[in-house]
Amino acid sequence: MRLLLSVALLLAAALSFASAERQYDPRPSVDNTTELYHTQFIDHFGWRNETFLQRYFVYDKWFKPGGPMFFYTGNEADVVLFVNSTGLMWQNGEELNALLVFAEHRFFGRSLPCPGGFMQCGNYLGTEQAMTDYAVLIEHLQTQKYLGVSAVVTFGGSYGGMLSAWMRMRYPNIVTGAIASSAPIGCMSEHYSGESYWAVVTRDATSAGGAEPNCAQNVNAAITEALAMFSDPSDLSELTDIFNLCSPLRSTDQEAFGLFIQAAFDSMAMGNYPFPSSYISGAPGFPAPAWPMRVACQAIGTAASTRRGLLTQLWQAISVVDNITGIEVPCYNISGLNPSVYSAIWDYMVCTEGMINEQPYFAATGWPADMFWKQPVYNRARMNQHCQHFFGKTPRWNYLNDVLGVKAIPSSSNIVFANGLLDPWHSGGILTNLSSTLLAFHIPDGGHHLDLFFSTDQDPDSVKWVRRRQVENIRRWMS
Repeated sequence: MRLLLSVALLLAAALSFASAERQYDPRPSVDNTTELYHTQFIDHFGWRNETFLQRYFVYDKWFKPGGPMFFYTGNEADVVLFVNSTGLMWQNGEELNALLVFAEHRFFGRSLPCPGGFMQCGNYLGTEQAMTDYAVLIEHLQTQKYLGVSAVVTFGGSYGGMLSAWMRMRYPNIVTGAIASSAPIGCMSEHYSGESYWAVVTRDATSAGGAEPNCAQNVNAAITEALAMFSDPSDLSELTDIFNLCSPLRSTDQEAFGLFIQAAFDSMAMGNYPFPSSYISGAPGFPAPAWPMRVACQAIGTAASTRRGLLTQLWQAISVVDNITGIEVPCYNISGLNPSVYSAIWDYMVCTEGMINEQPYFAATGWPADMFWKQPVYNRARMNQHCQHFFGKTPRWNYLNDVLGVKAIPSSSNIVFANGLLDPWHSGGILTNLSSTLLAFHIPDGGHHLDLFFSTDQDPDSVKWVRRRQVENIRRWMS
């Protein structure tokens, strides 16, 4: 279970910005905001009266009547992460006289509906419950505290980007427009092919992704060598030594070891930013380097002539993110370096609402489609078994896709979808305009919701262009 959950977190996650002319030093952060709590019903759709306190942060020093409310739809993490990272809101709020609100998703951070955690009352963890929390909070702020809001604009990245778009779709009377970044709504579709996700990760490890031309091919060769060693118990000691593993490998660890390697490249693809960042790595004070996939590929761009040399190169490549501090990881645990209760919560959401189509992680198919190996697909029968075993639940596979999937989007309006083409989640993103007010923008050199971050001197021109278009649309929604 730990393996499934740690990989699910890496893929979900997770675990999510403006005019390049304006720079802030130091950047606005949670220290500039006011931390508040709003009383919400645990169950918005029944007649229970139990409540909990939903945390949110407000910055209102720029707000004037006639200005918009910028509302961040928090996703599967402590909302402080998004307060500190969402520069698109901070760097445009003053000019537009905006009220900035960052709302925390129920069951994450300090917004806990029940003291026993999600296993005690997980039936109230649903997406619809979370969106109703946001709608109730927005109306409270508009009518009780901040009169004269001209427009409510939701912002979000990844699952938060899905929530941002869905708030406009579900509550058009409350939300005027949505900035939905790296929102993989298409991943819920029965037509989505998970192997396309790993094709993007692989492309990042080629010259098309700015990396060494032979990197992906060499990674595949190294993984093939490593997995073949599991057929000979005498080779496992050498493999354990090369990868500095905490526990000796067993013949039954082949899949876990392969996914451990794969997860590192997944993180580097999502976090393939033009500047050092801890956003994906989750190691504050120890950011991943700029263009981490390209850095990893420098280690394995030219294949070593021996098996041990090639595998050592692979170890060096994954260490770009797996040993990001350089000092604090004495050995590697193939079950996951950073176990988190949040990964279990996401797995629970997959096991109830079917947040992504059919699997907690997507199956790679191997060379030449991708640089990994052919993996068993978690079809619905296998996922049903997994979910029943761990949670006693069976996913409602078609529920969210039917009511909030790709087919439902054209009936809405005023949503800007942005996707970085280095980000593997764009494989399930909205990539074409659906109407004159449902717009799709591409960032060819962009990682996971790069457009939401603070602007830097390293930003590619494409993300600067997208941010200008996003602000243009916000101005139009305000009018």
